[in-house]
Amino acid sequence: MSTETGQHAHRFMIGTAACAVVSDGTNTYRNPMPLLFENALKADLDPVLRAHDIDPDAWNEWISPYSALLIDTGQRRILVDTGAGGRAPTNGKLLGNLRAEGVDPAAIETVLLTHGHPDHIGGTLDADQRPAFPNARYVLWRDEWQFWTSTSDPTKVPVRDVLKDHVARWRSVAQYQLIPVELQLELLDRDTEIAPGVKALAAAGHTPGHLVVEVTSRG
Repeated sequence: MSTETGQHAHRFMIGTAACAVVSDGTNTYRNPMPLLFENALKADLDPVLRAHDIDPDAWNEWISPYSALLIDTGQRRILVDTGAGGRAPTNGKLLGNLRAEGVDPAAIETVLLTHGHPDHIGGTLDADQRPAFPNARYVLWRDEWQFWTSTSDPTKVPVRDVLKDHVARWRSVAQYQLIPVELQLELLDRDTEIAPGVKALAAAGHTPGHLVVEVTSRG
């Protein structure tokens, strides 16, 4: 597998499929330990963090990269996730970075959304609240769509306590970003080949309808 890293993307090949991890920017998380390691015992966690040059007593912020995956099979251009869409000044750069890589958003044929969190669907619409990828079909797991478009009490959903306060806000973002593309949306309820060599596979857990992508080419 050959790889190449540029200013806006990390490019690599899977067989004949040309892939690129395209940057959407970054996001800063304050006090990251409760979010990332909710159930870890301090005695177990501290030495692991120190082994990665992180002082657990002084770790007050974590700068996370946000990105999307572009897959070009030679027959189809598929984008996996759409970034955060500028929810912070440091992100929302996906469309510009795609263009910098020579990819017109209008040339994307399929947008595969792994799940409905804001940092993965925030760039589904453009600045004019229109589909950012106007010619694409959008693909999402049916359980994911039902979860985020539900009107049920968000405080009753089965998520970690540290996330419960976020669910109502995230649900509002998901409905804002997803409902305008409903006519372009394909909902999955089984493992599905999206394009030759590209499959969407069920991977519930992080969210009720989370999916992952499998890419194969030449074995």
